[in-house]
Amino acid sequence: NPASAKKQKGKFSLSILIIRPLLVALQSKSCDLTEAYKDAQNLVKVLEKVRNDKERLGRLFTRASEIAATADVEPSKPRTAARQKGRANAPANSTHEYYRLNFFLPFVDHVLAHLKTRFSEEKKDAMLGFYLIPNQLNNLTDEVIKKIKVEFQDDLPYPDSFDAEVRNAPLQFQQKQQIQ
Repeated sequence: NPASAKKQKGKFSLSILIIRPLLVALQSKSCDLTEAYKDAQNLVKVLEKVRNDKERLGRLFTRASEIAATADVEPSKPRTAARQKGRANAPANSTHEYYRLNFFLPFVDHVLAHLKTRFSEEKKDAMLGFYLIPNQLNNLTDEVIKKIKVEFQDDLPYPDSFDAEVRNAPLQFQQKQQIQ
């Protein structure tokens, strides 16, 4: 149904507007997981503020409506039924309020739950393992090596030789690059 597809596009445009910077950072070839972790933590803080800020939500809704208009989509509030099973149906007086109650707040709560799980404080040091990728080895510091060793100690076959292996890795990587 074309009308239904247009409504779905409208819902999607509001959603993507909020998380786009993190999506771009995570999908780029030069993605730095430690920076993405910081971006995710910042996004959590922003989303927690935005969630209860009706003025900011109004600006987001206006911007999402402008984006939807470029795709010839008009945000609208469906009629409210007394009993509804097929879709969210919280009572609302306006289109803006309808989207806030039925889509924005559940979406933000969902995103917050996932961001807090996937980028939790417990996983912060695990993100430092990113620096073990060959083209990131030059970014390793003694402090980072120590944190990586502690984080992955149970997974390392020879934890005592980890420091030496990591310090020799850039040289080995350069030698392999020269051979190829």
